[in-house]
Amino acid sequence: MFFKSFVGRVYTKSNNKKRDFDMSGASWSGEIAAAVAPGFPTPFVGIVGMAAVFCGFLVGLSKAGLPGAGIVVVPIMAGIMPARESVGFLLPILIVGDVFAIVYWRRHVDWRQLFRLFPCTFLGVGGGYFALRAITSRQLLPVIGAIVLSMIALKWWNSARAEKGIEIPRSLWLASVTGTVAGATSMMANAAGPIIVIYLLSMGMEKRNLIGTSAWFFFVLNLFKTPFGGNLDLITMESLKANCLFVPVILIGGICGVFLAQRIPQKQFNLVVELIAAGTALCLCVKGLM
Repeated sequence: MFFKSFVGRVYTKSNNKKRDFDMSGASWSGEIAAAVAPGFPTPFVGIVGMAAVFCGFLVGLSKAGLPGAGIVVVPIMAGIMPARESVGFLLPILIVGDVFAIVYWRRHVDWRQLFRLFPCTFLGVGGGYFALRAITSRQLLPVIGAIVLSMIALKWWNSARAEKGIEIPRSLWLASVTGTVAGATSMMANAAGPIIVIYLLSMGMEKRNLIGTSAWFFFVLNLFKTPFGGNLDLITMESLKANCLFVPVILIGGICGVFLAQRIPQKQFNLVVELIAAGTALCLCVKGLM
């Protein structure tokens, strides 16, 4: 009931009161329902719930062992609920996944890289906060789509460079730029995962250190973002109650991520996830521009 209440009502800062969303086929929710299960007599909220639970599972999976899976979550959540509210709704879910990952991978962390990234990351969060104050949910849809597509393109570009033996420089300016962009994109769309993964890979990290270092980075970053999300009314008591329903499935995803980390070829898994994310992101771009 908490999730049903949350997706049906959100708080808008412009008028400081609840706004009821139409659950009919003419609304954004009806469009998603028709796309997911055309002609199937399942209530829309049930479909939204299943999609959100799937996203919670993917969060746990990606945080604890399969980083590529997390990129799908952002465009899916932005499609099944208002884009701005999806940013705040995801944040506590991400923090739960971060906690699971840092507990399991606590012995695998490169603090030197984290301290190089954090200062400019926090500045980037500030920039993303002011951008979110001035943007609407419909305006944010193509922004999220473009960010996800850009990150996928950057990952593919980085892979092509690696195959040619071209090394990315390891200077402080690269850490500063990476941190700034990661902070801004994380605040605006929770889409900084590929940026940090690419950066850490370019630093020559092996898989366990990459997972552990990434988990600590996003745990600190997401905690830092929380007051900003609350100030923008993107995190409310109502949304937090809904978040609690997803803790079990996040933990299940985390356990599966640890189990599968060494058993599924990462390259093939990432390719499938990136193609799904690219298709979803393109849909967001089209919907936001219509």
